[in-house]
Amino acid sequence: MAMEDAVCLASMIDSYRDNVEMGLENYRRQRVLRTARVQLQSRWIGEHIYHPSGPHAQLRNAMLRAKSQDEMYDTVAWLYGGSGLAEDPVTLAGAIDSAKARAA
Repeated sequence: MAMEDAVCLASMIDSYRDNVEMGLENYRRQRVLRTARVQLQSRWIGEHIYHPSGPHAQLRNAMLRAKSQDEMYDTVAWLYGGSGLAEDPVTLAGAIDSAKARAA
């Protein structure tokens, strides 16, 4: 995330050389959804993947066994691809996929 932040911040400052305040606001606006998604997914993984016990752990194990390696990869592909810039197709696709999954 820090590298993505650096790339995005540099891009915004470069794009708004005459108005750094506007560049910083656009940086914030561009990064807020992705960074929030990372935080929320990290909490979910901590609660449901790394720290469950008893029946919760048994459910986790069954769910993970049911997924193929490709399905597991697809779950986190949005995180490990691209630069984090809004124009990044991996970032956009991940956001769209997540929104569809929540709506279903």
